Amino acid sequence: MSTDEFNIPLSTSLTEVKRRMYIAMKKFLTLIMDLDLVRREADSLGATSRIDGSRSSSLEIILDELTYNIHDLSPFLMAFSEPKWKLEVILQYLSKYCMKASVRTRRANITNEITVDYILSYFSTTVNAKNIARKISSDIFQILLAHLFQACLSIQEDNCTDNSTKKIGSTLAEISKKFISAIQNLRKTEEGLEIVPFAKEALFTATLVAGKIENDEMRI
Repeated sequence: MSTDEFNIPLSTSLTEVKRRMYIAMKKFLTLIMDLDLVRREADSLGATSRIDGSRSSSLEIILDELTYNIHDLSPFLMAFSEPKWKLEVILQYLSKYCMKASVRTRRANITNEITVDYILSYFSTTVNAKNIARKISSDIFQILLAHLFQACLSIQEDNCTDNSTKKIGSTLAEISKKFISAIQNLRKTEEGLEIVPFAKEALFTATLVAGKIENDEMRI
């Protein structure tokens, strides 16, 4: 067997190993985040004690990493396809730029729930869109909003009945309109701004969704 013939099956096996490793790590990360959620709920009910110990949640670790390594945001969001947790990651990430820091106690959370509707409404003004574009770049902001909209679509299509639907905070038609508005306002802040391909796809989908729902309502 020649060297080239030997390399073909080796290359194929390495690709399969990488694929399986990716699937396993994604499942593992999702499981840890689910367990952290259970722990947080138990903690808020006073069902934990010092014996249980304390540590940073996986969500906090992810947010810290993405904050300090902002260019990892896009690859992470493309790879991490779990809509419920993708939604949570983006909401928490963007909330740093539109809300004061949350004030939490061990057994109480006195902040209002952050929703997609709130985030999109906040950034649907030129001033706020300009401020965040200055802090994290226009391209990154577009990608975040596009993935946020994509997560909403996935959750609605899956007919989720858990807390994820509450975190959307509005109808899909309204979310679509506000997503479009946020991108439009971003374009006003920067002359000649190019819309990144992923955001273009999301805008096209949002336009179709908003138009279809409006047409259906008119027929009714």
